Amino acid sequence: MAHISLKKRPGDTYAVLAMLLLITTTFVGLSKSSTGSGPKVVNAYIRDSVVYQMSPAVDRTYIFHTSEHLENINEYSNYLLIENDEVPQISEITSRGVYKDYNATNIEFINLDDKEGHLLQGPIVVSIEGGFVDVIAETSQHNYCSLMKATDQLNWPLTCAPNFFRVVIEVQS
Repeated sequence: MAHISLKKRPGDTYAVLAMLLLITTTFVGLSKSSTGSGPKVVNAYIRDSVVYQMSPAVDRTYIFHTSEHLENINEYSNYLLIENDEVPQISEITSRGVYKDYNATNIEFINLDDKEGHLLQGPIVVSIEGGFVDVIAETSQHNYCSLMKATDQLNWPLTCAPNFFRVVIEVQS
């Protein structure tokens, strides 16, 4: 039977450090290689279905809505869509009645009447600027996804609960 010594030897510290370095390098290498490479696309999901694809290279503001949301925008929304000298602006009504203004670039309205849009509590405004994706306004009780910071990371979802809506930058398949 082999005798195992429990005394610390000078080489033990180097062996443990080498093992930690090897494990860390392997972990970092695998995580970098698993993200994939290729052209990026921003997918908007409702539940598990992609309802719209956007390019992260094009600076644009997308407003996801149903026909009912646009007809009754003031009832469904905690923000206003304002045309100011032909420059569209989105003004969010905060809890203190103060407005946060966002200049909307290149607005595109996405009607989700036929794609489970009934699950949305109101319009959701997604902004892509400089490769970063951000939800700047939404209709929900706690505004979970508009509180999240803008991201340019792959596979990092901005999830809007309880709207069943999320946007994710992914590698185009």
